Amino acid sequence: MYLVEDLGKEELRQRKENRIWRSMYAYLLFVVSLFWLGYVGRVVYLQGLGRFDLSGAVMVTLLSTTTGHVLATLYFVARYLFPSQRGAGRWSPPGRRR
Repeated sequence: MYLVEDLGKEELRQRKENRIWRSMYAYLLFVVSLFWLGYVGRVVYLQGLGRFDLSGAVMVTLLSTTTGHVLATLYFVARYLFPSQRGAGRWSPPGRRR
């Protein structure tokens, strides 16, 4: 009887700890993404003022790769931190059911 209660308490403690870690990492991910995008925004702003002399191709590359990296990082980390209950965080191709 005590073993079952101890397992339940341990599982509850582990879930609380996971929730704390998930919220902490979600906040840190948000802050890093905010600084990253702020840096790119600053580069674009300074380019508009004429302080940088970057070609159009460089600006397009900077904006597209940075945006892609930030969004992909957000997506994959969020999927890892907050897995869906149905698939438990495992990816499967669209149209394929488990």
